[in-house]
Amino acid sequence: MRIFIEISGIIVIPTKIIHNSAHNKKLPDRDDLRFLLVQIAGIGDLVLATPAIDALYEKYPTARIDLLTSPAATTILKHHPALHSIYGFNIQEFKHPKNLKSGKIRCELKTIIKELRKNHYDAVLSLNNVSSVRGGVTLGFLLKSLEIPIWAGRNTDGRASYFDYEVEDFLLSNRHEVMTKLAVAAQFELKPAIRPLNLPVPEELKHKTAEYLPPSEKWIVIHAGSNRAARCLPLVKFIQVAAELSAQGYAIATVGGPDEIDANQKILDACPGNSVNLAGKLNLLETAAAFSHATLAICNNSGPMHIAAA
Repeated sequence: MRIFIEISGIIVIPTKIIHNSAHNKKLPDRDDLRFLLVQIAGIGDLVLATPAIDALYEKYPTARIDLLTSPAATTILKHHPALHSIYGFNIQEFKHPKNLKSGKIRCELKTIIKELRKNHYDAVLSLNNVSSVRGGVTLGFLLKSLEIPIWAGRNTDGRASYFDYEVEDFLLSNRHEVMTKLAVAAQFELKPAIRPLNLPVPEELKHKTAEYLPPSEKWIVIHAGSNRAARCLPLVKFIQVAAELSAQGYAIATVGGPDEIDANQKILDACPGNSVNLAGKLNLLETAAAFSHATLAICNNSGPMHIAAA
């Protein structure tokens, strides 16, 4: 009997081989439950997951809730009261079988998987969408390797039908991403009530970041970058709006990575008033603190945009 199906050159393994799902699985009846949340994607995706994290914590305040996310996002929620431990996982290395020929990568994978298995989770909640067949298989084998008995997650366009508690999901959907992530958490006897994004930033960090900003009561923070060119407004548009707002008496701060210093300086060169280029000077939480001082944030569709909203 053939157990492999080839679709567009990709070997796909039937989902029952990945996980034998059963909709009658129940959480153990005890106070010290253990949940693992999986949100391995961009920084913005993780910020959009905070309502689901809060909802689960509200329902199970004595449970241990851990997070598995991308290495770049491990610090953004380190002050979130619901989270016990945050682990970074480079799923890009896990996606391609040829990478597993590297002894270093295999060792890294074994180490993180072994560490997660030791926590003996009762359930895993996968908040990621599944944007490709390969992604569905990769996610499935990652979850299988963790040996967690109960799975809940998003079966995006039928690519991940191995969950015990499945949320119907579509890439082309009018449902907001926050509500879809909340729907996954709601599989565990809680109501997916709308709630705000939640990105805790310590007060001392806000005070520290304020020292970078010249005195003003009318700050605008601009992030003109993005990791996808198609999501970027032309730089000239940022220059025009920054110049107009600066002329109206607003102080302008630009944020971003080290590779955005020069572009940000072009924006500020057009500003007649107070301005400061913070690109390359702030980490993620400090960037969040900078946004907390702003009257207005102007961003492309990017992680910092979601940080600003939170």
